[in-house]
Amino acid sequence: MRKKTKITKKLYLPDPVVERLSRYLQCSEVLLNKSRAYITSIEFSQTLGFTDAQIRKDFSLLGRLGTKGKGYDLKILKNKIKEVLKVYIKKQVIIIGAGNLGVALTGHKQLIQHNFIIKALFDNDSKKIGKTFNNIPVKPMKELSDFIKKEDISIAIITVPPDASRRVFEMLTKTDIKGVLNLTPTTINSTESIIVYSIDITQGLDFISYRLFYR
Repeated sequence: MRKKTKITKKLYLPDPVVERLSRYLQCSEVLLNKSRAYITSIEFSQTLGFTDAQIRKDFSLLGRLGTKGKGYDLKILKNKIKEVLKVYIKKQVIIIGAGNLGVALTGHKQLIQHNFIIKALFDNDSKKIGKTFNNIPVKPMKELSDFIKKEDISIAIITVPPDASRRVFEMLTKTDIKGVLNLTPTTINSTESIIVYSIDITQGLDFISYRLFYR
């Protein structure tokens, strides 16, 4: 059963809605950068692939946002979604695994735009420790717990090899980390104190492969 995300004392959003809100936000930001002011649910549907009925239902959970004959004011919509997703709040983040993926994330501009502040990379490789990537230092794993506490880190991104991911998560359960983005193919479940969200790139590519064959 999917968890629900609380945004007020009375309103809870199911995880699929929260995931779609992030897509709506990204789309809104792109359109605003192109000087668009309004968008209809049908246009959203054509861009993102959700039904216009689903989009209207999602937005109705956020209050009265649409204008008859015009659609949705993109600036108002963007600000409302940012408020719901707590984008305005700065979140201190660490990346565990200073390989190609971990290093690439240090230069991800949209993370900064959404107030995800990457404070450090962690790795066991002595050849990487002490280096900096996009001004983000690589620190040894032995400093992980103290760094999380000292810097008030709330989110960790795991990009280590699959055989090390469970061991890394076990280490995180003994810290003050509250959320984990798991970018490995290893299944890691949420605990009472840590929310886990997993993205498996191989699984996504397998899905595309299947669809290409049977299209």
